[in-house]
Amino acid sequence: MATHDKHASCESRLAISRRSFLVFASSAVFMSHFFPGDSMASERDFPEWSAPNDSMIWESQDAGAAEPGYRVFRGRVELPSSSRAGRLSIFADARYVLWVNGHYVGRGPCRFDPKAPEFDTHNVQPLLRTGSNVVVVLVLSSVSNGKTMKHAPGLSVRLDVECEDRSRVSHVSDATWRSSRHTRYGSPRVRWGSISDNIDGRIDQMEWVDPAFDDETWDRAVRVDGGEWGPIVGRRIPLLREETLAPLPVGVVLPVYLKAGESVVFDIGRMAQGFEIVDLQADAGVELSVEHFQRFFDGQPKESYGAVTRYTTRDGPQHFMAIDSFGCRYLTFAAANGPARIDRVAFVDRG
Repeated sequence: MATHDKHASCESRLAISRRSFLVFASSAVFMSHFFPGDSMASERDFPEWSAPNDSMIWESQDAGAAEPGYRVFRGRVELPSSSRAGRLSIFADARYVLWVNGHYVGRGPCRFDPKAPEFDTHNVQPLLRTGSNVVVVLVLSSVSNGKTMKHAPGLSVRLDVECEDRSRVSHVSDATWRSSRHTRYGSPRVRWGSISDNIDGRIDQMEWVDPAFDDETWDRAVRVDGGEWGPIVGRRIPLLREETLAPLPVGVVLPVYLKAGESVVFDIGRMAQGFEIVDLQADAGVELSVEHFQRFFDGQPKESYGAVTRYTTRDGPQHFMAIDSFGCRYLTFAAANGPARIDRVAFVDRG
C-alpha cells in the first residue's frame, strides 16, 4: 500500500474538493449516465396505476427460471410533441436501475415481501422529448440474502405523459421491449448482508444506455404471470434522496497511480450509505477491487463487510458504477495485476 500516514489538511481537502467538482461537472457522459438531473417538474393528475401485475415481463430465455444475475431491458415510446408532465412507475423483482433517454433517474424498489410488493414513481418530464423516447432498466433478479427474498423474476413499467396540446400518452411494458443478459454486469457474489458486483469493462461501455443504441439483435421480452406477486401498490415511503459526495485519497492527490499489487484508501468525509462511481484509465485486463470500511486508524482502514466489488478493465479511459449499497466512510482500491490510474471517484449517499 502506498504511504498514507495522515489525512490531507482541511485546506488541501477543500481545494481538491473544488477541483474534483469542476472535473465532475465537465464530463457530460459521466454525469448524465450516473447522476440525476435538475429538480423535476410537478406532476399532473394522472390516474393511479391500477394493474401493474398485468404488465409484467421478463427475458424470453429465462422466463420463470431462477438463475441469479443482471438483465437489461429497453422500451421505446413515441411522443407526438413536447411534454407538459411525465410520470414513470416501475416495479422490479428484485432491484432495478433506471435511465430515460440516456439520463440516470434512480434505483429501487423498497425491500419487499413478494406477497406485498410496492412500485416506485419517478417524475421524468424534463427528460422526455418529441419523437422516440427510450426507457432502459437494469434488473437484478433471483437473489436471496438478508436484504432480498428469492422469487420469480419480473419487471413492470408504466409511462404516463401529458403533451403540450394536452393529449395524453400511456405506455406499459410489453412484448415490444427488448432484453439481454450479455452485459458488463456478471453474476454477483451473494452474501447474507451484501451483493458484490462482478463487472467486466471489456464487454461493453454501457452503450445500451444511449437512446441511439441498436438493440434489434436483442431478444424480445415475454409476458410473465403477474399472479406470482401479491397486489403491487404504490410506495409507502418517499423515494430515497441521493447526494453525490467526492471521496478524496488519503495521503495523496488525484489522479492516483496504482502499480500491480498497490492499493489506496479514499475518505468519503463522513459515514454514508450508498454506492461508488469510478472514472479511471488502464490497459485491458487489469483486475481492480473495491472494499468498504467504516473506520481508519493506525494507518489502516478497519471494519469491512468482507464484500469486494470487482472490476476488470478495458483499454483506455473508462468508468463503472456499483449496484449494491454499503454503509461506510472509507473505500480501498487495489490493482491486482497491472497499473491503473484513478481519475475521480464519487460516492452517492442514499441515506
